[in-house]
Amino acid sequence: MSPESQRSPYYDLYKGKTLLLKVSGRHLEGEKFEAITKAIRKFVSEGIRVVMVYGGGMQIDREWAKKHKAPRPKRDGVGLTTEEVLRDAVLPAYEYLRQRIAKRFSDMNPHIVEPANIAARNNPVGGNQEIFRGHLFCVFGVTTVFRHEGKPLTIIPFLGKEQDVTRDWPPFVNLNADDIVRNVVQNTNAIDEVMMVTETGGVLNKKGKVVPLLSKATIDEIIAGRHPDIEVKDGMLEKLREVREMLGRVAKVSLTDDPQKEIENWRGRGTLCINEDKLEFEPASEQDVAIFRQAHEDLAKEGKFRQRTETELTEAALHHFCLKIDGAPLAGLSLIPRGGEWRELACLWSSYPKNGIASRILQEALEEAKGHKIYALTSEENAKRLFEKMQFVSHGRLKPLQERPSFPLPKTLRDYDTAARNPYVLSSGLRKTMPSRADAKRISDFLREADAVEDGDGAFYGSRPNPQAGVLAKYALARHGRRIDEWKPVAVRYGLPYSVDLG
Repeated sequence: MSPESQRSPYYDLYKGKTLLLKVSGRHLEGEKFEAITKAIRKFVSEGIRVVMVYGGGMQIDREWAKKHKAPRPKRDGVGLTTEEVLRDAVLPAYEYLRQRIAKRFSDMNPHIVEPANIAARNNPVGGNQEIFRGHLFCVFGVTTVFRHEGKPLTIIPFLGKEQDVTRDWPPFVNLNADDIVRNVVQNTNAIDEVMMVTETGGVLNKKGKVVPLLSKATIDEIIAGRHPDIEVKDGMLEKLREVREMLGRVAKVSLTDDPQKEIENWRGRGTLCINEDKLEFEPASEQDVAIFRQAHEDLAKEGKFRQRTETELTEAALHHFCLKIDGAPLAGLSLIPRGGEWRELACLWSSYPKNGIASRILQEALEEAKGHKIYALTSEENAKRLFEKMQFVSHGRLKPLQERPSFPLPKTLRDYDTAARNPYVLSSGLRKTMPSRADAKRISDFLREADAVEDGDGAFYGSRPNPQAGVLAKYALARHGRRIDEWKPVAVRYGLPYSVDLG
């Protein structure tokens, strides 16, 4: 993350938008409340409208225990809301949190939604669902929330009012804050993005690590119990169900333990859930370029990007493209003209590696550069494997390719100084012919009989040379426009545009 003194360029993308921030009762106490307060004040100062929906489970449990000297009644681990719990715990917890929040944000003159404006009725699903959720009612409307457009902060509590009351006790009901969030998103056009603050910091995989990105399709797999690496239950399962429904109305929902870092850091913080149907590939805007420069600086410090001069960075920025969700870049790359038909694919970065985003932007880049030859340089093994996965042809290291080119090199590759850096060269768009089955077998037999091992520079070294096999391999290569530039008793150098199965 950039130093705190440096303003994040992401705020330019969020300015004027409405962010729904859902927090639990646990995040309204102590240091966690301080962090939430700091984030909300920062967001509002940057021109972001904030709608905060809060729960109060921890405070309800505390109020009940204080009065009854016993834990709140639960079923299957979920707290129940009986008439007694409502009177002795829910209403006191609501009053405590309302006063606490109103005092904390009093200088911002927030619009605090009253319970009477949060309509609820008996959950139509039935008894089992009601007991599991721990609430006897479901939200079906939140009114007057967005009538005060001049106020940058709106606060919605977990307490609602039952409609069509048929009993004598007070009509107020304890609601699931996630239900309120879903209702606001689905029944208004006011929310641009949702951020849900969680204890775990996001969705965890079976190894206990936060999963940085989930698509709608992946969420469906998780909910159905079919995902091989992610298994969720209870509260997180219900939360993902709510998220999946919301992704029909908003492009992304974040699950995080630090809302401010989730916005400010180009790598994000937590689990970003996206509607993959709303991904867009387009030339980088001025704000996107600022984010690209931030990512480049961080990756260069980590040794994943080479250090570039300001002139080189400006050139890369001028030809930069981004893969975006709701206007925010998830990944980027540059397609730099290099004379004639050539384009250099450079500066590939992704906020969410190993989640399909890098592959997606490479697909988009190939479509954008259709009809051109593309080359990419990388010293990173992971990047090399990614390019190969996307059907780029690997030509080994650049230095031996300069000495013995297997295709006409553009001037930038011919003049590249390999003294300090000797990267892999990969290409796409070159005309290539596949060997016949018989030729492929001759090449495979040759390599096998030579007991060949690749050294990474386009050379195979073996301990059992076979002159006859060498002749056959030369013949096979020559038929497809290739040549063996050097033949020694134990080595062969060549440029093959296809892989050879060593068996």
